[in-house]
Amino acid sequence: MRIISMFLIVLGHFAFHTTWSFKTSKWAIESSVNTLWIGGKLGVDLFVLISGYFLVKSRFKKRSLIRIWVEAYAYTVVLYLLTILFGINQFGLKRLGSV
Repeated sequence: MRIISMFLIVLGHFAFHTTWSFKTSKWAIESSVNTLWIGGKLGVDLFVLISGYFLVKSRFKKRSLIRIWVEAYAYTVVLYLLTILFGINQFGLKRLGSV
């Protein structure tokens, strides 16, 4: 069921982020794209419910929390350095509030 929900999420992202113009298309194509988008939302809900079901009886582990925090921090620093290196985005406190 988790695999099916992941597939629905991918289809929903495809329907939302595609650059194709469906406004001038036939009604069947436009309704198919809307159905994929709704399926993506359903997939997210299913995935969260299934994950919660399996995690409800698990015990809190301080080591896991620290490991996830360190990993997220490392990714943040690496991505920040890459954006500065390639000049993709300028960061600052003024821009942080305007986003």
